[in-house]
Amino acid sequence: MYSYTGNESSLVAIYKGNYEQVYSNIEGVSQLDVQAVLNAKDSYCVNKINENYYMLFSSSYSISNNTVYIVNAYNVDSIFEEKNSSLKNILIIDLVIFCVALIVILILSVFITSAKRKNDFITAFAHELKTPMTAIVGYSDLLRLKKCDQATSKKALKYIYTESKRLESLSHKLMQLMRLSKEKIKFEKIEILEFVEKVTSNIITKNEIELQMEKCEVLANSELLEVVIRNLVENASKSNPKDNKIIIQGSKAKKYKISVIDKGVGIPKNELPKITQDFYMVDKSRDAKSKGSGIGLSLVKRILKLHRTKLVIKSKENEGTIVSFELEVYKK
Repeated sequence: MYSYTGNESSLVAIYKGNYEQVYSNIEGVSQLDVQAVLNAKDSYCVNKINENYYMLFSSSYSISNNTVYIVNAYNVDSIFEEKNSSLKNILIIDLVIFCVALIVILILSVFITSAKRKNDFITAFAHELKTPMTAIVGYSDLLRLKKCDQATSKKALKYIYTESKRLESLSHKLMQLMRLSKEKIKFEKIEILEFVEKVTSNIITKNEIELQMEKCEVLANSELLEVVIRNLVENASKSNPKDNKIIIQGSKAKKYKISVIDKGVGIPKNELPKITQDFYMVDKSRDAKSKGSGIGLSLVKRILKLHRTKLVIKSKENEGTIVSFELEVYKK
């Protein structure tokens, strides 16, 4: 048998017709299911014996009316090692390709999103300009082409004035947004109670502003902080508080927390994630009456981001809104 098979297959097992083993030098042959090998398709199979992989070939012979089965085994560990190595390399390559693809997708997503935001901003800005411009042009044309009575002329001039002021406010806020994206801000020491008292005294509103604030020195940019306080108070006023009151609370812990509170119409829950978007207005009819631009909270959010803090908004419809943020406490 050795002479017949040559040196390439020195592992041989011989079985009688009843699969009783006659001879074997295959280590661990007791684990071998001879019948499975003999019945395997194409008379060969691969078995793992004692942590080694063998390719087993089977054949049968009839000798003096007796059936003899012969199984030859070839060690194919090297093939499986090569296979495992190839699989490992393929997995590494797949992982690298996946990572590269992920990075490319993320870059494209950011780029596409940024293009979309720019387009959305331009579209919203154009819409915001269109409304006051239409009113100004329309009433100006009325005064120019027709001889109007005093009441009509007064009404037209009032619309022209209010819409012009709205355009002025919008352009001012847009300039602030543009400046925020280009400049680094400087922080200064501010006595917050005195500062808020001064800012609110210059805000024209039909509502009473009540301050419930602890004295404290904070670090902030005074010009930008004034924009934040003014916008939050004006938004609270537009919500039509039931008690005609706006409360500004201030308390010191690790940081100084400022909250602007109103008992107004509130904000629907599904609208809360959107209200800091550029030009977004919850109630467009209400904001049109109050000459809102929908850019105030977007501006506030960006200013607070520069102050390394964020805007927190809690609101319930018909109950009111609490808008809060924190500032760093000045350390002597």
